[in-house]
Amino acid sequence: MMQSPESKQECWKNELENLPAEQICTRYTEVLELFKQFEIPVIYPDVTVKELIAAFPDHVFRDRGMTKQELYEKVKTCMADTGDTKDETPEKIETITIVGGHDKNGQAEQKEVCLHRGEVVCVVGKTGSGKSRFLEDIEYIADGDTVTGRRIWMNGRPVGEKQREAWENHFCAYLSQTMNYVMELTCAEFLQIHISCHTPEKEKERVEAQIDRILACANSIAGEPFTRESYITQLSGGQSRALMIADIAYISDAPVVLIDEPENAGIDCEEVIRLLAGKEKIVLISTHDPLIALSCEKRIVIRNGGIAKLQQRSACEKEWKVYLEEVNQKMKMIRGKIRNGENIMEQPQGIL
Repeated sequence: MMQSPESKQECWKNELENLPAEQICTRYTEVLELFKQFEIPVIYPDVTVKELIAAFPDHVFRDRGMTKQELYEKVKTCMADTGDTKDETPEKIETITIVGGHDKNGQAEQKEVCLHRGEVVCVVGKTGSGKSRFLEDIEYIADGDTVTGRRIWMNGRPVGEKQREAWENHFCAYLSQTMNYVMELTCAEFLQIHISCHTPEKEKERVEAQIDRILACANSIAGEPFTRESYITQLSGGQSRALMIADIAYISDAPVVLIDEPENAGIDCEEVIRLLAGKEKIVLISTHDPLIALSCEKRIVIRNGGIAKLQQRSACEKEWKVYLEEVNQKMKMIRGKIRNGENIMEQPQGIL
């Protein structure tokens, strides 16, 4: 349960008045940085912040154009801002709402689109229509400050600046159309580093089992298998994206996943949808592939840079999905034979 503003204010005020300055600096790194700017060492472990400031001569503050009281008030501001940032971060994101801005001509787009945890939604539109820009607005947690004028809300509410800063770097996992690794690590070494960042100390003996699970998942998606000893810099584009999708599914704590045109990477997109749908994340996939689009219950149509409509999959489209899956299986068979240097002896039939 979130604290009321009054409760939060009372909390940090009590800390400021009663806790030793050393503990304050440990909990609020901004306060420590402030003292460093004034060259005030926290050398008296049992005194409060007010007592610490009072212990230094007036000229220390006068030389920096500030009084002791003004520095004390600045400490208050640092603690209040930090406390608000921590408390405003939602424990779990149940929904995100894209509040419409405008298209390339300045025309208002659909007012809002609400997406729920566990949903996989496709984003469709012609090349250059603005699909990637749409995903970027979500990643950026846009607040009317991008070229589209869109706003992203969390759990049905606007996002404050402090909350936006708090979610920076872990709100979205974004797989773009191109990606390259730069570290000379094996797949196992790469995953071990990432797992160690998210796994409690008491569970670290399970890391090897986690690595095996993630690699098995990645190989179920990728066209060509790879091993624990494969270097990530030597993976193909499809293998790289398969590894990152499995990483997102099993390690990443980002509540929102954005994937830009996965069909270009040679991975099993239907398996990706099934995998991520079971991880209770909000997933958006930008695609030109009709099978991927029809695998999702909803699709967002982008036209001329704006949201044109939110479309539900029809009963007829479900039948088309089944048909396209059969065609896709034939395509996989033909692709496999060509890659293996085999002749295709079967006559084409029943394709259309």
